[in-house]
Amino acid sequence: MGNYDIFDILTAIMFITYGIWAIAIFVLFIKANYSPFFALFPWVRLAFLCDIVFGSRLLIFCLFIPFYNLYFVALLTYKTALAFGGSARLGKIAILFPPLITILVAFHPKFKYVGFQEPYFGKADWSKPLLSRIFLFENKKYLKSVS
Repeated sequence: MGNYDIFDILTAIMFITYGIWAIAIFVLFIKANYSPFFALFPWVRLAFLCDIVFGSRLLIFCLFIPFYNLYFVALLTYKTALAFGGSARLGKIAILFPPLITILVAFHPKFKYVGFQEPYFGKADWSKPLLSRIFLFENKKYLKSVS
């Protein structure tokens, strides 16, 4: 008793932090009006977190692209802070300390879900025909009206 080394202490801190972080993700899903049970399964949690932050669950496939996945995870933590009403500074801190900022955003009453910022698909004009949206570079009249 009392014969603990630094490895045991850090392991205990890691498990406690991960447990609180898992509860925080559960609370984030409640704040965003999603079923909190999606937070229990890791890949489903990431897909719905992409939906909360970016507006599309399909962006989870970006995690399978080598080296881009590192950028994507950093962007996901940054945009999570912004989606819940945080500032850009808090988003930058969230890149360095994701579990701590997630816990702060989840349990602080100041942070409410405001929706995703700047959708990844841009400003699409859905009133135009499909081909003019696909071949935007060929439709010069449409390009002049947009700019």
